[in-house]
Amino acid sequence: MYLFELFDLGETVTYAIIAAVVVLFALFVLLVVKVSKKEKEAKSGTTVSKKQKKAEKVDEDKLASLKIVDKNSTVVETKPVVVEEQQVEETVVEEQQVEETVVEEQQVEETVVEEQQVEETVVEEEPKVEEKATSNRYKGKYVVFQEGDFFRYRLKASNGEALILSEPYTSEKGARAGIETLKRNVGEAKIDVVEDKHGLFHFRLITKANRILAQSANYEAQARAVSASKSFEKFVMTDIVIFDETVSTTHTAAEKIEVEVSPDSSGKFIIEKVEDGYEYILKASNGRKICNSKAYKTLATCKTSLEGFRDLVYTGDFYIFKDKNGNFQFKLYNAQNRLVMTGEVYSTKKACLNVIESIKRFARFAELVE
Repeated sequence: MYLFELFDLGETVTYAIIAAVVVLFALFVLLVVKVSKKEKEAKSGTTVSKKQKKAEKVDEDKLASLKIVDKNSTVVETKPVVVEEQQVEETVVEEQQVEETVVEEQQVEETVVEEQQVEETVVEEEPKVEEKATSNRYKGKYVVFQEGDFFRYRLKASNGEALILSEPYTSEKGARAGIETLKRNVGEAKIDVVEDKHGLFHFRLITKANRILAQSANYEAQARAVSASKSFEKFVMTDIVIFDETVSTTHTAAEKIEVEVSPDSSGKFIIEKVEDGYEYILKASNGRKICNSKAYKTLATCKTSLEGFRDLVYTGDFYIFKDKNGNFQFKLYNAQNRLVMTGEVYSTKKACLNVIESIKRFARFAELVE
């Protein structure tokens, strides 16, 4: 029983020892774990510290390198600045280019506006140019054409209006020479506006020798004849001469008249004083006016021309002209195709022909009454 009690006591001790060992082992394990954890934390802290130190060292190295570079050269620090300044300069250049482009566009627009203004100025100055006759367009022109066996010329204004019709020439060369004669004499010649008995007006160019160089068409108003004479003065010196191979229906048609009439001595010539001198008038037996001459400066010249007219009525050539308005007019030319007399304007060819016949009937033996 004692033994059993001892055994029982020993078992208790054994258990106590085992329990103590287990507790110690547990504590040991806890201590080891704790120590291990601390070592790990310590190691981890050391590593971070080393990395931080290493990073700080790298930063210090970079800073040192930068300082070294700063001492030796400013290129590293100024490169970004230079680039930015270049970019700024490029931006400025681009802005200047944009401004220049805008200026150029404005200049182009201003140029266009100026061109438009020039065109408008040209349009406004066209009438002035026409008055001065400084360009071919506004110089007018001479048109030489053939009419039957003869050649004539017209002086046309820039708008196509026929200002004068020349006398007949036997050749184109003669017509062209007549143009030059007209231009040579126009400075000293006189322009005369005349009204006939039908109230129509025309102008004629008369030389110092009292020769009619040119005569216009007939106008219903004196102002229109005066205006045409001004246009004649404007365009007479043009150097443009062309030959027209076609005869337009608007051209004046001419017909040579040859009639035989028995002379009659019952007519008479009367010389009258006019503004520019003297003129003779042929009248029929009933006192009706048949025709009249141009004005002569002296009475003696007028009488001499009258006597020459008596013969020219039979040796010269009568022509009847039909103008663009459908009216008729006669003209008498001498053997040199120079105009001697121009008749009145008639609405019918028959009336014009009757006047020619009356001239041939009374001119030769008509009495001169002073």
